Amino acid sequence: MFDPNEDPSGEAWDEMIPVLSPPPEVARGKDSCLVVIALTATLLGLATHAFAGSSEQTNSPAGAAADLAVAASAPQPVAAAKGTTATSTGTTTETTATTPRALTAAESRELAEATYIYLSSTRKDGSLSTPAEIWFEVIDGAIYVGTRPDSWRAKRLGWGRDGAKIWIGKRDGPSLRATGAFVEDPALYQRFCDGLAAKYPKSWPRFEKGFREGLPDGSRVLIRYTPVGSTTS
Repeated sequence: MFDPNEDPSGEAWDEMIPVLSPPPEVARGKDSCLVVIALTATLLGLATHAFAGSSEQTNSPAGAAADLAVAASAPQPVAAAKGTTATSTGTTTETTATTPRALTAAESRELAEATYIYLSSTRKDGSLSTPAEIWFEVIDGAIYVGTRPDSWRAKRLGWGRDGAKIWIGKRDGPSLRATGAFVEDPALYQRFCDGLAAKYPKSWPRFEKGFREGLPDGSRVLIRYTPVGSTTS
């Protein structure tokens, strides 16, 4: 069998071509020439017949109909909508949405009552990291966190892996999927820090300088996590 990984000009290709030689009992000379001529004529006749059959099948109404039937029955690729990942099995299409959505009323209530979120970012192999307990603030329907630029969540986001999963209140609490994005906005820095000051009054004085000065100077980064997909995770 022809190996497509081999050079077509090499031995694998050569082995596909049948070698026609005269029977051993054919004498040399004139008889040999006649046999060669006869074999050549036979090969030309077979080639002509094959070409005529192919043309007839393709050009005839029956042949064209058959071609159309084959094309119509061939599996057609399923186009994924923007922001989705689609797979198809037979006539069923399964879609995993990655479209931004609003927080549900239940999620908003749970976030308002929670002290921490537990956040997993996306590793190189596509799996989720171990959830990290972290401070957060909800602003305009999105979840904001501040972190050092060399943290794994920031590094992975910088490498283009923006998918995350967030558990609310505890590691086995209600969860949601989200996509992260860096935010550079002095007004949001102010709102975020003011929110942390109100949310964590006992611990905030220890970290206030790091956040208030770190966000503008780049020693900390602000990340916005926007909920995506369905409301069940």
